[in-house]
Formats: sequence, structure tokens, C-alpha cells
Amino acid sequence: MSKVVPLIDGEYYHIYNRGNNGENLFIEEANYLYFFKLYIRYIYPIAYTYAYCFRSLAEFS
Repeated sequence: MSKVVPLIDGEYYHIYNRGNNGENLFIEEANYLYFFKLYIRYIYPIAYTYAYCFRSLAEFS
């Protein structure tokens, strides 16, 4: 099991998501909206976001 490391105030972090076995996380538009709702609920209240990008794996091919 991975060791949990707390985020430190005043530091910058590059946080990203990736699907299991390289599968797409966002298959349809509803998936993007669901992720964004979770972001608004859990991340927005406690952290600044300087940039974000929703990309599908197909865009990297």
C-alpha cells in the first residue's frame, strides 16, 4: 500500500488522473461534468488551481 503524504501549504503540485490500463476516464460528456462537480466540492474550497485541461487519450494519438 502507498504511503499517504500530506499536501503542504504554499507548495505547488501537478495532479492528474489516469484510467486503469490506460483506459479513458472521460468516455462521454457526463463524465467530464461529474468530475468537475467533484472538483468543485472537494478541491476548490481548499486549493488554488492555476490551470486544468480535460483531455481524452484519443487526443494524444
